[in-house]
Amino acid sequence: MRTNLIFLFLLLSLEAVAQQPDSAVSDRSRFYVGVSFSTVSHHIYYKNPKGAQDVTSGYFAPLSVNFGYQLNERASIQAGLAYGGSSDHNNWSPGSPDTLMYDSYSNTHVLAVPVTMRYVLFKVFRRFQLYGTGTVMPAFGTTKFKRIETRQDDISTVLNVRDAGMNAFVTAGLGLNYKISKRFSGLIEYHGFKYNLTGNNSFYYDWDQGFTGFLRISKSVGVGFNYSL
Repeated sequence: MRTNLIFLFLLLSLEAVAQQPDSAVSDRSRFYVGVSFSTVSHHIYYKNPKGAQDVTSGYFAPLSVNFGYQLNERASIQAGLAYGGSSDHNNWSPGSPDTLMYDSYSNTHVLAVPVTMRYVLFKVFRRFQLYGTGTVMPAFGTTKFKRIETRQDDISTVLNVRDAGMNAFVTAGLGLNYKISKRFSGLIEYHGFKYNLTGNNSFYYDWDQGFTGFLRISKSVGVGFNYSL
């Protein structure tokens, strides 16, 4: 399945590059810059983690600065630099809270490089474009984990570690682009597919898809703005 996804992404890219440029694109700059944000929850997994197995702060939703190139009237490709992160704190007591209490703290930071391909399926009233989109995103994450023990007012740190590692994600979906002005455009996307090529894949725990109705849709949305150079 992983091989098929990568092959499909490369095939779309090669097909777009091979097409002849349209005159509508040739008379302006093909390059653009933009910003985008996705509510899709990604989860970094580490090999042989030193921290707790149930750390929830491995999740991140990427905020990205992008640089793109319009291949022709329908196809574009862009690369970005993205950041995301999360933190978590929980406590518990194996017996009486007055005699023994544990507090766990975790903090995650992630840098990612999303590479995105878009292809316009059809246009509506010139300003609206419905397109298909696919992204391959390698991501490097670090998580610091600390566990503190409080035993009858005596506080001590029993675990203080750092995990780091790479994951690679694939997302795909549909988007709607709206031309605000000659240079500015805005977009909104629905990402109906996500897959971790290097880590685990839980529909409920790695993608926040246990929700129903609008809450589930809200966890699968991407928004952004682009500016033509």
